[in-house]
Amino acid sequence: MVKVEFIIPTATDPLALFDSWLAEARAIEQPPDPLIASFATVTPSGDPAVRLMRMIEFRHGELLFRSYSDTPKGRDIAAHPAVALSFQWRKSGRNVRINGVTRPITAIEADAAWAAMPRPVQVSTAGRAIISRAVAGIDEIMARIEACDREFPGEVPRPECWGGWWITPLLIEFWCSHEQMLHERVEFSRTGAAGSWAVRRLCA
Repeated sequence: MVKVEFIIPTATDPLALFDSWLAEARAIEQPPDPLIASFATVTPSGDPAVRLMRMIEFRHGELLFRSYSDTPKGRDIAAHPAVALSFQWRKSGRNVRINGVTRPITAIEADAAWAAMPRPVQVSTAGRAIISRAVAGIDEIMARIEACDREFPGEVPRPECWGGWWITPLLIEFWCSHEQMLHERVEFSRTGAAGSWAVRRLCA
């Protein structure tokens, strides 16, 4: 049997490890976009719901996602702030699974992010503020975007429902593929002490 060299450390800061893996994925994985994650929420009725979303940034140990609050996922998060994420980096042979709790970005943060967006993106985003609602077809979507462009020839105001969420990880699992199906899994979970993590290696 070929000896497998396990590479995930078991006594380190998982946030620093995620930051390192993310940097390597951004250098190796494109395409596809390494910032895209499966993003799971719990509906008000308690059912699971998942979709793909793109992480905007990872800063100070938190993950930032932007979207509309007046959508199914926004209503899910309002009812149940706990979410789950999964990043899959195939070229690297790695996966990171995160369970965490959300908090909405502030209006000041949303305004600053909106102001930094190019005007065509603002027009498209504002015109699609009814996202996830039924429409007659693509023509209706384009008509809404064109109407927004005409209504606001200069600065486009930020829709009140456009914002996002910071996610604080409570559990992070790192998975790495190896030969002969001897994959590697290491799980970090927050303990009661601030900044402390419990770690355990799992059979993969």
